[in-house]
Amino acid sequence: MADMNGLFETVAFMAKCLLPVFGVILLVYIILLVKELILTLKAVEKTLDTTEGQIQKLDAPLATVEDISHTVDEVHHATKEAVGNVTTSVKDNVGVIKDWVQEKVSGKKDPVEVVVNEQISSSEE
Repeated sequence: MADMNGLFETVAFMAKCLLPVFGVILLVYIILLVKELILTLKAVEKTLDTTEGQIQKLDAPLATVEDISHTVDEVHHATKEAVGNVTTSVKDNVGVIKDWVQEKVSGKKDPVEVVVNEQISSSEE
């Protein structure tokens, strides 16, 4: 039992001597870790500043692209309305167009054309 007590005393003495050494080593590692963390944060800050500058350079071209996009949308809308109006007009007047084509194919003269030709010949005389 005396040997066990002696062993425990020796281990306790060694722990008392080694714990401060391990504490100092741990403290040095923590200081190095914090130093690296600070350097990394400084590098990140520089990177963010550079990125912000590059993004600010892109603001003007992106505004131009946005304006062009709005213009294209307006042209598309106007074209869509125009095609719709033409389609409606053709649909509403398909009977007139059909009659006109049949008159041209059959050789009959258009009454409007006859009247216009008569007016032109009478004005020439």
